[in-house]
Amino acid sequence: APERGSGLPPLPQETMRLSANRMIRVRKLLTYVVEKTGITDPGPLDRDDDGDSPTLAGTPQRNEEEEGESKDREPSQWLELCMNSQPIPPTCCLATLKVYVWRGGGDLELVYRYRTSNQPISMPRAYVTDDSRDSSG
Repeated sequence: APERGSGLPPLPQETMRLSANRMIRVRKLLTYVVEKTGITDPGPLDRDDDGDSPTLAGTPQRNEEEEGESKDREPSQWLELCMNSQPIPPTCCLATLKVYVWRGGGDLELVYRYRTSNQPISMPRAYVTDDSRDSSG
């Protein structure tokens, strides 16, 4: 489902529940979302004049070369999947999400939104466990 307030279209009703292999990666799910919803690349991210918050570049003066580059970008470069309000790395697979992030029974609930940063997404530290801490005796 799209993140609330994102303005992105929802998946068609018949595709709201996806049966997928446990080893499918988030990158492939983002491609699926783009194909089913028709979401398009909004263009490169720019910084506001004050340099603090990123915004989508919407200048009509973009030349054809820049426009061609944005069309060639993978969905994982401009769209992200989130679980429990945390962005998920595009290289993460469903099995990892189910074990370390979802940690509950039933279907995984994923939300998609436009990326707000060009920084790589990494797994939040709270989800990465160290088994050595659990075996204190």
